[in-house]
This record gives sequence, C-alpha cells and structure tokens, in this order.
Amino acid sequence: MPKREKGQSAARRAAALQALRELYATLPEVACKGYCQRSCRSPIDVSDLERQTIHDASGTWIPRPEQWPPGAPCPLLTPAGRCGDHANRPTICRLYGAGATANMQCPHGCLPTARLTLQQTIDVLLQALEIGGHPDYRTGTDRLREIAADQRLRPALLRVMTGDPTALEEIHTALRRLPSP
Repeated sequence: MPKREKGQSAARRAAALQALRELYATLPEVACKGYCQRSCRSPIDVSDLERQTIHDASGTWIPRPEQWPPGAPCPLLTPAGRCGDHANRPTICRLYGAGATANMQCPHGCLPTARLTLQQTIDVLLQALEIGGHPDYRTGTDRLREIAADQRLRPALLRVMTGDPTALEEIHTALRRLPSP
C-alpha cells in the first residue's frame, strides 16, 4: 500500500509540475539584459512545488519570507549577479518585467513581449499557488480572488505577493471582513 501512495503522490506531483509549466508557457518573455540582480534581494514567496523543484534541481532551498532576512540576496543569485537556476525560477521571477505596476517593471529597459495587467499578474500568482500548493493559500485563494476584485486592495495584494510584508495587515483585515465561506 505505501508504494501505491508514493506512486499516486509522484503522479500528482508530475501533473502539478506539468500544469505549472503550462502556466509558465502563457507568460510573456522579457528581453533581460541581466541588470536586475538588485531585485533578487527581497523576500519572495513561492509555491511548495516550486520550492521543491528548485531544491531538487540545484540543491538550494528558497526560504519562506518569514525566514528570509530583509534585504538578503536570493540564495540562487550567483556572484555574477545571475540566477543559478533560471530554468526553474519561480512564478514571481518569471513575472518580473512583464507586470503593469511599477514594482513589476524592469527599471533597466528590459521589455516584455506583452505587458500583463495587475489583475492578470495576480491571477497568475494565485494560479501558481493553487497548482503548486502553499500552506497559507491552500483554502484561501478564492477569498484572495475576492480581494483582488476590490480595486482598493489590488495594489496591497500585489505588494504582499511580491514580498512586501507591510501590506499584510491590510489584506488580513479585508479577509476578516469577508463573510465566512
């Protein structure tokens, strides 16, 4: 019986990884010049599957935001200022340069093949968390989508999802105001 459970777990992981790859394939490409390493210093959050995939490929763990000292570089950042596992980089890194908000646009002139709206950016991040799993978002992505629909809270939600903990209390307050599911 345990072998069957392991096999089912491996099959679920493979299906989720395929779904993440399909999501990544929908994202605009960014003509990166390699000057964005300063952006690789903010704590980011990734799905459990992304975290595990990066570890499996590179041996490096991406820490959870609460375990990542503010301003510390990403553990994948090489001395040359490039990503040490670019092929497996998480969703938020794939979105950098393609988002419509200032904190998601490259300040070095790297341009995407298309620009994502704030709603599209949030939707992609939530999809990645749904597909890849995350302890804080397992049951809350529908509620987060409700918040994302609120024009006043969209910027705060994006700030939280891109590693800015200062907007977290604003999101938590909004979640408490929503009726229970």
